[in-house]
Amino acid sequence: MPEAASQMLELTLSYGPSKPARQWLQDNPAQAIAGLIPVAAGCNRLSEAAIAFLHLMNRKGYEAYIRQCLSDQHPDIATKVQKLVLDFSGPLPLDAESTPTWWWQAFDQHATSKKIKSPTWLHPLELPPILLGKHCLNPQQVVDLLIALKQSTLTAPHPVITALKTQAHPSSLDHFAWRLFEIWLSEGALPKENWAMIAVGLLGNDPSVLKLAPLIREMPGEGHHQRAVLGLECLRTIGTDTALMQINAIAQKVKYKGLKQKTEDCIAAIAQARHLSREQLEDRIVPDCGFDQQGTRVFDYGSRQFHVVFGGEMQPMVRDGDGKLKNNLPKPKANDDAALTEPAIAEWKLLKQQIQIVIKTQRDRLERAMLAQRRWQFKEFSSHLVYHPLMTNLAQRLVWGVYDASERFITFRVTEDLTYADVHDQMLAINEDLEVGIVHSAQLSQELRNTWGELFSDYELIQPFRQLSRTIFSLEPEEVESQVIKRFQGIEVQAMILSAILEKTGWHYTIHPNNQLHYHCKAFPFANVTAVMEHPSGIHLGYDSGAVKLNTCFFLSGLYPNIDWQQQNSLVLNHVDPVVVSEVLRNLGAIAAKGE
Repeated sequence: MPEAASQMLELTLSYGPSKPARQWLQDNPAQAIAGLIPVAAGCNRLSEAAIAFLHLMNRKGYEAYIRQCLSDQHPDIATKVQKLVLDFSGPLPLDAESTPTWWWQAFDQHATSKKIKSPTWLHPLELPPILLGKHCLNPQQVVDLLIALKQSTLTAPHPVITALKTQAHPSSLDHFAWRLFEIWLSEGALPKENWAMIAVGLLGNDPSVLKLAPLIREMPGEGHHQRAVLGLECLRTIGTDTALMQINAIAQKVKYKGLKQKTEDCIAAIAQARHLSREQLEDRIVPDCGFDQQGTRVFDYGSRQFHVVFGGEMQPMVRDGDGKLKNNLPKPKANDDAALTEPAIAEWKLLKQQIQIVIKTQRDRLERAMLAQRRWQFKEFSSHLVYHPLMTNLAQRLVWGVYDASERFITFRVTEDLTYADVHDQMLAINEDLEVGIVHSAQLSQELRNTWGELFSDYELIQPFRQLSRTIFSLEPEEVESQVIKRFQGIEVQAMILSAILEKTGWHYTIHPNNQLHYHCKAFPFANVTAVMEHPSGIHLGYDSGAVKLNTCFFLSGLYPNIDWQQQNSLVLNHVDPVVVSEVLRNLGAIAAKGE
């Protein structure tokens, strides 16, 4: 039976009902302890959970039995678990003398005659300690906090929660809230107990944000739309740059329309409250991930320091005192300061996870900015891209243009010392009254693309997305004076594939009363043009829609949906912006490649 303990523990870590597994661990403490000691000696998420479980058993009075089990283990395992569990000097629980006065005052402020019971589905000792200096909340205070959470909403927290946010160690609050949320999920996530999820919004921080956001994306597909909406509000309440960035990312990519609309409304409300456009808000909610104004971050072991640098693919690495690059922080040595190494390693793990998400999100955002031909005022470009601790690493890998009022531009790059250089690598003085944008390859001559490509190669700069190497799609000779693109006409493609590709690349459709669509449209505001792909015979919406034949594509002046739908008013193709032409042909070519 001890061998079942690791499987049971793993089930408790899943984000679904796992009450039987938790119950088994509670009902079989001896077998659970014996089975999880070897697991605790590992180096993964399950090992961390096993250590937490053994700490819980130690607090519940099983120290002697843990020691007995350790005597039967391999010396290496016994030594490691002894150090992590039994020799661990945890914080002292608060008593009557050490409890701060603000704790009592918070409850005096929120006195109520209504009797509120503590939840029966968890034990206070199952939750990680909340740290206040060298002390932690005692079990009765944890019960009082749980009751306070039951009385709270995201907009009206109990006074003790407000006080804890300023007095307690932030990471301990985050660990507490997330474990409470996990237990609630394992117990079936009853809606009447959703205060356990609200706790993440009230007490959580970036580590919880990074774990909650992917769950929110999937909740509607599992039949939990309202839970997803509550999760969204939790992110908004946490309110860090990472949390707001995740809300924006959900709005961009979530496939469930109800949740997508909620996130769009949320982002719009935040932008309006700050008197910003959506794009300006996105510039301002990029987290710095602990990097300073010079774009550096150091992990200190006491006897050794490690500087964070970015590899060619923007993966975080560390450089030691000898200049050697490492993919991870090294293991501590005997002369390192244990008080520094343990938090450093924990912060490094969080940083790697955070950086991966931030870089991907911002890489995609900058590519969208290139495709939309977004322009930044120079001051905003400088503040939010060049001098941002993280964004500068992306900005230095792109070719930028400084544009005058007639859209004529000069290309430049951001150098390592945060100055500007032209294609000949000469320092460039930029007129700060002009606007800046990311240059699309269709705007560059072949010679200019080649020269920039060689320069980036010399500096070993890998671009975050295809800019200089982006394939340019051009009109064929017979299309130049035409008003319609016909080159894909007649190719047969599954309707679901066609719709999926077009939706992913930003096309919209109009549904007719017969539940069929006859047009897909994509607006290009920078060119004041809308591309129209027509389906004369209509596409039936449904999973059994079968195959359709591609037809023509044309361009209309104005923006969808306020355009003149008459094809005879379409633009001569040679008069359409080359960036628009290239990107539309790219989309249509991707669909045609799936043709039968």
